[in-house]
Amino acid sequence: MDNKSDISYKKICDSLNTIFFNIEKDIRQFIYKFNKIKTRKGKVSFTTTLIYSVLYTQINKTKPDVINELNLTIDEDEQLNRTTLYEKEIKIPLEFYLFIFNKLTKLHNDFFDDGLIKYVAIDGTYDNTNVFNIKGLL
Repeated sequence: MDNKSDISYKKICDSLNTIFFNIEKDIRQFIYKFNKIKTRKGKVSFTTTLIYSVLYTQINKTKPDVINELNLTIDEDEQLNRTTLYEKEIKIPLEFYLFIFNKLTKLHNDFFDDGLIKYVAIDGTYDNTNVFNIKGLL
């Protein structure tokens, strides 16, 4: 890489680190703000749960695959299971994911203002924009 791309790479990494630096605290604040629940530190962190959620979005990844990957990096007495991660995951409000999405979109637009990424569809969404239009026309 040339010097200019080294600087951009470092800036991008620094920006990502800034977004995710206090992720555990951020998640807990969102849980309290939107669900009025105070959370305790448990066996599984919200950071691990977020990593689990992101890894599961990869094509051809199953939940057992992701859990096995995560368990390779964890001591045997702290092994994860799907139920534990699910119970932790459902506590994270959707507003938190929107918060992260907006931060990442801003980061993308700051560094790669190509105008291409404006909307993202997540697995499980359904959209039929042609419902109210004349057949054959969008």
